[in-house]
Parts: sequence; structure tokens; C-alpha cells
Amino acid sequence: MAWSLDWFAAEKLAKAGAQIRRVAWTDKVLVRDGPLWFLVTGGVSTVIKATDFTSAEFNARDWTDQTVQRGSVRRRRRLQHGSD
Repeated sequence: MAWSLDWFAAEKLAKAGAQIRRVAWTDKVLVRDGPLWFLVTGGVSTVIKATDFTSAEFNARDWTDQTVQRGSVRRRRRLQHGSD
């Protein structure tokens, strides 16, 4: 698990299949599926639009691929993709 990443390092992990999030995000993650990015919040996936991100996200150095301790984020992704 990686911690304190900049956007470019986190993006690279996401391209390899990892879910990424900002450290403060305990209820949502970003998932990349091909050319599309999805924000998964509360078990609901929405496609991210260019206007959803600001320079704050791109300049942040608190990106991680660490699962939220509850463990529910990874399970939600498996449920959405029919793997559970």
C-alpha cells in the first residue's frame, strides 16, 4: 500500500487496477476502467467529469491506495463488478 502520493503516482497505480483516494476520503474512492474514471461513493459509481476536479486534487500529495479500515470500499467494487 502506498501513502502520501502525488497525483501522477496515484494515477499510475489506478491505471494498474488499484483504487485510489485522498487520505481524508473515508467514504469514496476513484476507480479507473479503461479511459473512464469513476467516483464510488456509498456504493454508487458515477463517471467523473473534467469539472469535478480542481487544481487542489492535482497538486495534493495525500493520495493513497490504502483501503479504508472498514474494508467496505473494496467489497463494494467487487459487488458492482459481479465478483462477490
